[in-house]
Amino acid sequence: MPSYFESEEVGDIGVDLVSLQVKRSLSWIFREQPKNDLGIDGHIEIVNDQREGTGRLLAAQIKAGSSFFKHETEIGFTFYGKNKHLQYWLLHSLPVILILCDIESDICYWVEISRTSIEQTDKSWKIVVPKHQVLGVESKQQLIDIAGMPQHTDIVELSLFKFLNEKYHKYSKTGRLDICPLMHEPRDFMYFTCLAEFEKSSEIVFIAHHYDIYEDFSISHIEKFLSWRDINKSSGDKGVATKLLIFHISDTKEKLVISEDINELVQRSDNVEICGLLYSHSSSQTQKMENSTH
Repeated sequence: MPSYFESEEVGDIGVDLVSLQVKRSLSWIFREQPKNDLGIDGHIEIVNDQREGTGRLLAAQIKAGSSFFKHETEIGFTFYGKNKHLQYWLLHSLPVILILCDIESDICYWVEISRTSIEQTDKSWKIVVPKHQVLGVESKQQLIDIAGMPQHTDIVELSLFKFLNEKYHKYSKTGRLDICPLMHEPRDFMYFTCLAEFEKSSEIVFIAHHYDIYEDFSISHIEKFLSWRDINKSSGDKGVATKLLIFHISDTKEKLVISEDINELVQRSDNVEICGLLYSHSSSQTQKMENSTH
């Protein structure tokens, strides 16, 4: 006969408990994800005070049973995870929260999985799930804030804008870089990160960026950016000088090394510059970029 193992029962109880707390305490929607589980057990959708769905979601990984509470500290419970799951959660398009379910007391503790909340160990990583973060009405606003936050790709782009303003200020060698406001961009400008102009030279600058979180930087990206510039130049004033600034962004210095074929293509191209930027995450939950290569 088929067996229903105790570990499966405990896991099911954990999912049921989270579902009940989300519905009863928060009046939100919980959707279990029973198939093709790659590290997400369900999705939580925020419902507003008018009982309308908002489309703002949290992805939940649920762990239940006494084994997840054996590493107790004064402030919480230490969870040890595998690198394959961490990478998946950090790259997820939704904010991911880890929920530990104490099925004896029916209490669920949670923590957001982020680069600043985890700590690397010799073999993998760990995170502390705080005792004060109980899934329920007391955590409602905090969970709403997490669901409404920009995701990593959004933050990278915002960090790039900050970097541009700091590097190309009015006292810099090239002069201030005036970035065109989004609402003022011409209708045929639809590809690049932003359109800008150097104050001293009146040179139009097409700015593109590639963040290698999903795929490595390659010559195909350069060719794509060059084709985009050609399209924009052909529809604009052909007498205006243009420059293409490409920012290659990565979390590691090793991946910022530019291949020989990319360098050769850039050298053959007119007025193109590549700048490597190292994107780092600090413990204060702020992000910064710094020049690494040119």
